[in-house]
Amino acid sequence: MNKMFPWFFILLVFATEIGRAQFTVLHDFFGSNGNAPLGNLTIAGNRLFGMTEQGGINVEGNIFSMNLDGTGYKDIYDFNGTNGSSPWGSLTLSGNVLYGMTQTGGTSGANNDGVIFSIDTDGTHYTVLLNFNDSNGNRPRGSLVLSGNVLYGMTGYGGKNSIGNIFSINTNGSGYKDMLDFSGGNGGGPLGSLIISGNVLYGMTSGGDSSKRGCVFSIHSDGTSYLKLHAFDSINGSVPYGDLTLSGNVLYGMTLEGGINNIGTVFSINTDGTGFKKILDFNGSNGSSPTGNLTMVGNLLCGMTWQGGVYQNGCIFSIKTDGTNYNKLYDFDVTSGNLPQGSLTLSGNILYGMTQYGGDTNVFIPEGFGVVFSYALPSGTGISEIKDNNMQLNIFPNPASYNVYVKAILNERASLQMFDITGKLMLTKFIENGRSTVDLSNLAPGVYTVSLMGAEERVNK
Repeated sequence: MNKMFPWFFILLVFATEIGRAQFTVLHDFFGSNGNAPLGNLTIAGNRLFGMTEQGGINVEGNIFSMNLDGTGYKDIYDFNGTNGSSPWGSLTLSGNVLYGMTQTGGTSGANNDGVIFSIDTDGTHYTVLLNFNDSNGNRPRGSLVLSGNVLYGMTGYGGKNSIGNIFSINTNGSGYKDMLDFSGGNGGGPLGSLIISGNVLYGMTSGGDSSKRGCVFSIHSDGTSYLKLHAFDSINGSVPYGDLTLSGNVLYGMTLEGGINNIGTVFSINTDGTGFKKILDFNGSNGSSPTGNLTMVGNLLCGMTWQGGVYQNGCIFSIKTDGTNYNKLYDFDVTSGNLPQGSLTLSGNILYGMTQYGGDTNVFIPEGFGVVFSYALPSGTGISEIKDNNMQLNIFPNPASYNVYVKAILNERASLQMFDITGKLMLTKFIENGRSTVDLSNLAPGVYTVSLMGAEERVNK
């Protein structure tokens, strides 16, 4: 009688990913404490502050805070409709006061067009500073930027031509000013936020212009000197969704669509509108459809894509400002998060962010309610020194029975970790001198992700 052997089939899929040990889920949302977080996290002291679009006590969204290590989660305010609902952007900090906007809710009758609000960091003194009423703007989907005691922002709809406007308002709620109404020719439908440098504001619109694919613009903080810096087309990008990032006299940003594969681009442009350069086309495997902005880390830009990557749930990436050295740092896999619709916040050597869905799931909520996460960059070295693409990791033979053999170029003792498709750690093996044998006999048949010093492969058992 012939003896039957189990076979282990190895599928090599390099993902140029730093390794799951640097990624941590700090908090899982579960509905009553928030659902579908959108926007960026804001850091005040040792606390993270953010908002969810849904969930909370009234299922209208909430404001929350938590410690940087994920402990001490607190729902500090629940929206109820009349005080605003469905916040989309991020919170802006000044002293111990947070400023933000909701895309719907308020007390402007049937309009339900959103509000501008302030709240202390301890959750007290919530104040509606302005109710949008369509004529002064409608459905803001970005964040506020502060200069002195004046807040600047944009709405995606409403205004004179019903395709959004740029406005200013004092931090006490007085002095609201409609600085510019988009008309189509000068842009329309902004979905991000403004940034400010001196007395100049920079931003993007998702539509308008003759191409109807969006534009980059500048405007003085008094509402004068509006200038369209660049009009997008189907090749250099289309429908910018997030904010611009300024470094020196260069602006960096991303588009949701457009580019060679029509799933988004990364670009740069000088503040005077010259020197536009598309520095990356997303292709699916390296991410697709970014909706946030880029975060400067040394000479690198770090960001997230809403979709794409190994699991098609979005990814974290970095790229040099000249468009070289693209690295995919992490692929979201549902349990670690799904569809990040925001940006990364840097503190020290740690990036913090949120995903709209994913996290702790079950049969009742298979899509998950979203997570808060951290991603630790190499301490003391800076992310720019990571050499993922040069890592050589081999797992062989293919097929194999019982054992697989690992060969890698290493400068020191390293830990190999194997995860199942849910992200659960199943096996750890220390690798010394670049070689080791891994026993798979205790694992059930399936697909496993192997992570080691920045290289990643899939293993089928």
